[in-house]
Amino acid sequence: VIEPQRYWLVRDMQAPLLKPSGAMLPFIPPQGSVQVVFEAGLGESWGAVPADLQQAVLMLAAHYYEYRHETRLGDGCMPFGVSSLIERYRPLRIGLGARA
Repeated sequence: VIEPQRYWLVRDMQAPLLKPSGAMLPFIPPQGSVQVVFEAGLGESWGAVPADLQQAVLMLAAHYYEYRHETRLGDGCMPFGVSSLIERYRPLRIGLGARA
């Protein structure tokens, strides 16, 4: 377990990085792995959810209601407006700075 004071996150929607606060992060051997555990959430009530996510939920519910008789899922089953509203909340892979 590494104390949170020993690292920080460089926020980037495409390639966020974990950076050490001091000299370096602990060594990870070849074929080794790291498990990152964190708590996240938007609150315990609907009012605590950001307005853009509330709008996305309502738009998606309306879309699914409107097309409730469609039985197949196509490539475009997520409406563009919903996709654009939730883009900044989508999960990201976190790297240590190595580029392929």
